[in-house]
Amino acid sequence: MPFVFRKSAPASIQVAVSLQSLGQNLNLECRPLGVHALGEWADRALAKSDVSGISEILVGWDVEDQDGLAVPLTPASLAELLDSGADISTEIVRAYLDANRQARRGN
Repeated sequence: MPFVFRKSAPASIQVAVSLQSLGQNLNLECRPLGVHALGEWADRALAKSDVSGISEILVGWDVEDQDGLAVPLTPASLAELLDSGADISTEIVRAYLDANRQARRGN
């Protein structure tokens, strides 16, 4: 019987990020990356620590303002989030790497 290639990556993955510096959790919807692209992305995202690295994988998020209104995902709102606490970019990258690996395993 021949080998059957099956793409195992879902269309998107849910990423729960524990933001220690803010004492809150952040729920993101992200685009999965393949094994090779994942390593390259992580290197870029950690080196940049800015909007461009995170926005490469970010599809959506569950964020509200202080009045309970949904905050749209824009470069400006993402930049504001990343500037709001220490190591937020790093926490997002770590959580994304874990979620992406788990999604590829089918967990």
